Amino acid sequence: MEDLPNSLIVRLPPQGPASDAFSSAPREKHNKKSIRPPVLLHREHEEPHGYLSQWYLSSFTDPTTNQTYNCAEQYMMHHKALFRDDLTTAASILATPYPKDQKALGRCVANWDDEAWDAVKEKVVEDGSYLKFSQNKDLKERLLMTGERELVEASASDRVWGVGFNAKSALSKRDEWGSNLLGKCLMRARERVKEDEAKRV
Repeated sequence: MEDLPNSLIVRLPPQGPASDAFSSAPREKHNKKSIRPPVLLHREHEEPHGYLSQWYLSSFTDPTTNQTYNCAEQYMMHHKALFRDDLTTAASILATPYPKDQKALGRCVANWDDEAWDAVKEKVVEDGSYLKFSQNKDLKERLLMTGERELVEASASDRVWGVGFNAKSALSKRDEWGSNLLGKCLMRARERVKEDEAKRV
């Protein structure tokens, strides 16, 4: 090929890697998956998530003993009494239909041992929650509708079972949350319910 005069040669500016040649083109933004906020629960009468409360009245039966409970609080307090072989208090807990009274009786269990109870209390509450939701179709559906959302007991007075803040301030105080044991037990119970549902498919 005949050489062209220098005056006719078009010299392009130097370019970096191929990606730089298109640096002016709009880049596709990375859309992060939106994270749904936690489900905040506390009082049994508060909508829309009062049904998650330990005090929410909804009967269920423990298949291992055939004992029926009117709420998860009664299940927990009854097992507190049985844990220390306090059959008198256990019977009293079963005899009262009021969650507030059940809780008060649970604080009167004889020969109490906090350290020993701490080792088993979460399993007791998880089991009670599982029985409650697995045996009540409406409650089960409502629990499953929470999907993977974090369940949080927004109790300002409880930093063990709750986070130590009410619903108005809990989200802004997350770095200062308590243990939220009830929320964690509910989430584990939810996973067990999901596993049951998957087996039915």
